[in-house]
Amino acid sequence: MRMLPFSFLLLVGCASLKSVSLTSIPKKRKTKVTASVSKWVLLGINFDNDYVEGLTSKLRSDCSGKVTGILTTYQATSYLFVSKHEITAAGFCVNQENGSSARAGVDSSEDIKL
Repeated sequence: MRMLPFSFLLLVGCASLKSVSLTSIPKKRKTKVTASVSKWVLLGINFDNDYVEGLTSKLRSDCSGKVTGILTTYQATSYLFVSKHEITAAGFCVNQENGSSARAGVDSSEDIKL
């Protein structure tokens, strides 16, 4: 019963942004695509980064053209004994021939702002 007041420490976390990168954003951008991968790490010891390999294929799976203007973030949320490493990528799907949106059904008058 004496430990009950300290049990909240199991739920307290600290988030930190480790890295951010951005490529050139195309002028003619219409369709935004996003993908993310994550991994739980025990005691802050990460033995491999293999989970990152699937991020590129997830991002490309929603686009039939080229993905440009990619914003990637790498963040870690740490709890008492574990942490969650998460990488998120967001970009714009454009047609390689003319730079227009590659998905069907997108109104050309729409414009997505970051």
